[in-house]
Amino acid sequence: MRHLRDNNILISESKKKRRLIYKYIYTLKYLRNALAHNYMIFDTSFRNINPNKSIKLYLQKKMELLYTNFKTISDYIILIDDFISSQKIT
Repeated sequence: MRHLRDNNILISESKKKRRLIYKYIYTLKYLRNALAHNYMIFDTSFRNINPNKSIKLYLQKKMELLYTNFKTISDYIILIDDFISSQKIT
């Protein structure tokens, strides 16, 4: 019984990680397109969506930020940094 419960916890954590990665990629998609087409990025005018609340809360908690609103480029840089460090990319 315990083994089954442990597997369910692992599956649940795996699903959460996959959803978070999907949300990271979806949020960064517009920044990537702006860079690829040489658009201005400092004013975040490339932003077509309001990033998911779960990403904002996750970054606030993990990075100990007071708020994130993705209206400045610094929030995107923090997101990229966290994504790279979570993937253990050097």
